[in-house]
Amino acid sequence: MLALIAMVVMQLTGTICPLTYLEAYLKSKGESNRVYPGQFTIDTIEKLIYVEDLTLEKITYATIIFLALVLLTFWLKPVHFKRQPKG
Repeated sequence: MLALIAMVVMQLTGTICPLTYLEAYLKSKGESNRVYPGQFTIDTIEKLIYVEDLTLEKITYATIIFLALVLLTFWLKPVHFKRQPKG
């Protein structure tokens, strides 16, 4: 929660993340092998969106698991409808 608040404050004030300074320092010292070469957030999102080796079998299993989770949520917390009084 604290990290989320800090991120919002940095966005509103236009400040730069302290980790950016650390990254620049390590790169300037020639220790770029200690710094992540890509952009972590973008790389992570791309791995989630563009799945490698996607086969029909994996899609089928994912669909079955998703359906089971949806059905499980209805079983654990059923939807109750309000009945209209007659008359």
